[in-house]
Amino acid sequence: MKKNLTDRFCQTAKAARGERAEYADTNPNGWNLTLRVSETAKSWDCRYRFNGHRQRIGLGTFPAITLSEARRKSLEIGNLAKQDIDPKAKAETDQRRQRTVEQAARAYIEEHCKEHQKSWRQTERLFEKHILSRISNIPLQDLTRAHVLELMDDLAGEGLTVQVNRVVSQIKAFCNWAVEDREWIDVNPVASINRGKKKRFKEHSRDRFLSSDEIRAIWDATSFCSPTARSFVRMLFLTGQRRDEVRLMTWNELDLERGEWNLPASRTKNKAAHFVPLMDRTVDELKTLKAHYEEFGIDPGEYVFTVAGKGPYAGLRRLKENLDRDSRVTDWVFHDCRRTFSTSLSRLGISPRDRRACLNHSVKDGLDKVYDLYDLRDEKVNAFDAWTKFLMQSVGEVDTSNIVRLSK
Repeated sequence: MKKNLTDRFCQTAKAARGERAEYADTNPNGWNLTLRVSETAKSWDCRYRFNGHRQRIGLGTFPAITLSEARRKSLEIGNLAKQDIDPKAKAETDQRRQRTVEQAARAYIEEHCKEHQKSWRQTERLFEKHILSRISNIPLQDLTRAHVLELMDDLAGEGLTVQVNRVVSQIKAFCNWAVEDREWIDVNPVASINRGKKKRFKEHSRDRFLSSDEIRAIWDATSFCSPTARSFVRMLFLTGQRRDEVRLMTWNELDLERGEWNLPASRTKNKAAHFVPLMDRTVDELKTLKAHYEEFGIDPGEYVFTVAGKGPYAGLRRLKENLDRDSRVTDWVFHDCRRTFSTSLSRLGISPRDRRACLNHSVKDGLDKVYDLYDLRDEKVNAFDAWTKFLMQSVGEVDTSNIVRLSK
């Protein structure tokens, strides 16, 4: 129906139940503007012909878009069409140009990283801390190699040389996704950075392991933590496994009566199932935590380390700050517990093969992977037994008159 639309009419227009009404605006201040009315909503669109085909562009809903705004937009569309410029294609191009690095990055994390990366939270933190804090408002289509090189220099100037390489890798992956999966940009502007060269900054493997005194200081500092945080840190020491393998431990992976933790392949870095023997002290730690949950009526759900059963424990940054303050041990990270475990096994006389087995590193090559299915179960038990005795002596929980001595 054709009608010279007014604000009053737009406000009161209604459609019969289950039907839709359309009112084509005849006012010369608009161009091919139509108000579409349904039971639940009112919306604007502009209809035109381009290259012999009928086209329609939505202009938004009423009253969010007023009548005067809709007419103005329709006139802009008409002017473009009269110049043989496709208004719909231009609108899509404008939308692409207006999408900022931050908007695109958040879509990348939500739609790609969360689905394909086990460590997507680490990627999100890196974007938040080192990328979006510096280039968030740049339109994605305007992002250039120069922007990223300047970002790299800024990070290096702050002494964050290791992060530089990781930032570049993440920006490259993000831009590849924007090109190949979304077609938001035509080419990856940073693809050539470091191409054919070594990384801009050389990364050095950490060689930090904790002394017996440092182990005891950190262990004692856990006494000031919540029961969940205390047991989490102590399990890092007792099991020697990766931080998130411990943090995301579930009750159904454990058999406390048999003293076993069976990590499924889906939860390990090398996608290989892993048996971790639990010594009596380790089982006691888990049973103590379980008793705490029961005493306070907490249903932990599937995760061993949790806060009120609302997902896995996640307060690692604050926990580390508290441990640093209370233990006065500096320059260490949670992964150093694992490195200390491995180093101590070596000093306790555990063979390289058995040590790798305890760490869930590959111990077999070639045909051995196919034909040698022995899982070194007994050797693991012996290694963990030696380590647990040494650990308990280090933290002062056993009589030190019969000390397990480390080889020099």
